[in-house]
Amino acid sequence: MPTLTFPKQSLTRLLKKELSDQELRDAITMLGTDIDSFDEEVSVEIFPNRPDLLSVPGLARAVNMFLGFEKPKKYTARKGTGEVHVKNAVADVRAHTRCCIVRGVSLDEEKIEQIIELQEKLHITFGRNRKKVAIGIYPLEDITLPITYTAKKPSEIVFTPLEARKEMNGEELLVEHPTGKKFAHLLQGHKLYPVFLDANDTILSVPPIINSKAAGEVTKNTTDVFVECSGSDARVLTQALNMIVCALADMGGTIEEMTVLYENGEMALCPDLREQEMTLDIDYVASRAGIPPEGVVKGLENMGLHIKGNTIYIPAYRTDFLHPVDLVEDAAIGYGYANITPTIPNVHTIGGLLFETTQETNIRAILSGLGMQEVMNWHLTAEGVELANPLTEQYTALRSNLLDGALDVLKKNTSQIYPQNIYEIGVVFSENKTTQTRVAEDRALCAVQCSERASYTTIRQALEAVGNALGWELTFAEHSDERFITGRCAKVSGDVEGVIGEIHPEQLISRGVMFPTSAFDVRLK
Repeated sequence: MPTLTFPKQSLTRLLKKELSDQELRDAITMLGTDIDSFDEEVSVEIFPNRPDLLSVPGLARAVNMFLGFEKPKKYTARKGTGEVHVKNAVADVRAHTRCCIVRGVSLDEEKIEQIIELQEKLHITFGRNRKKVAIGIYPLEDITLPITYTAKKPSEIVFTPLEARKEMNGEELLVEHPTGKKFAHLLQGHKLYPVFLDANDTILSVPPIINSKAAGEVTKNTTDVFVECSGSDARVLTQALNMIVCALADMGGTIEEMTVLYENGEMALCPDLREQEMTLDIDYVASRAGIPPEGVVKGLENMGLHIKGNTIYIPAYRTDFLHPVDLVEDAAIGYGYANITPTIPNVHTIGGLLFETTQETNIRAILSGLGMQEVMNWHLTAEGVELANPLTEQYTALRSNLLDGALDVLKKNTSQIYPQNIYEIGVVFSENKTTQTRVAEDRALCAVQCSERASYTTIRQALEAVGNALGWELTFAEHSDERFITGRCAKVSGDVEGVIGEIHPEQLISRGVMFPTSAFDVRLK
């Protein structure tokens, strides 16, 4: 989880009333965050569902409302004439931007550090390491409006980036600059790189990499800033922009609208600070949170939500409300977990282990008794059920079997002693268009024997030992699978279904394994 670290005084000076250290610790903890350290410097773990707390102003805002020091805040933007023109050239690289101006921010070194930390924490978490969102903040005094957001050939983008001593073009930026090398993968394969330009064609930045030194460095003398978010999802950019500008408003700034004009005719007025509306069912929230109905409204208001009748208005900086159950969580936090009266459930049942848990426990006992060692491999892999939005280039799919992972374990342990007999019980995935995620999950069991004596017979004895102990009915029929030796492979049917046999030498040689290997990979029912 991301950690927010700051001088304690930075937070206390933003609180509407003075608190003792213990009172402040309790308030931060009861908000649903964990304190790593609390001294003159405070370190707080922020849960991923609350990115709006990733700044000192955001955390202070939440504490003030939680303790009733101030009412839920509403943020507004005044009219502005600034424009950002988006060219069609960016459509294939980072198609959207959301921008605005914040004026009258009184900055010092501490506030600049807070802005930078918020920007980077949002990059890492909400922005998925800049893949979904890249944020730029610029001194407005160094910029001539209007702004143009376009894309150019890397060789045509020449500027001096922040933390550099010389000019670089787009290609050099990704090879020579530390930040460029770190995020080069986000622009790899694109013939054009996105770029922000002012009216004088001064380069402001190359998102999602870095700002320019000439017009992208905020200092203590900066009072007005231009803020932009770029990426492929306009909704996510709107949410990120809202979190940034609300924090800047809490630093004393005034938010000013900008108009984003697309070359294709689209238009967006930014920021969009309208509150999200949800229907409030007080009985639903009260019954699930375990609090009295009269405590629901107070609890939600303590979390910064506005309520009118049966409609609840969620601030623009909150991004974590997807379902009415999210209101239940906030109501419980705002009411105070310590204030909830424990009750014994009015049911006459006795808890017990699930069938699946008992079955897996027994399998572990049997295979461990046969001298096999349990392993646990990643669900994410390079081949299998492809993900629509993978976060890395290495892990782009969900595994469709356990055998491939088990063989890779052998590959990574060729320098260890033999025999190597391992097993895994885990989830495998397959495509299923009828489910919400378009994926089906099944439990599977895989065992691998790697030694001089490993054979079809020895691995079948292991499977039958499990089957006999658990009362499985198993049948074996000749089968063909490219991973196994022809004639030494069988299809397993009955109470489990899968494949068993001796691994083909080509599979072993490709992994550097020099001993005979046999395995079974079956789906549990």
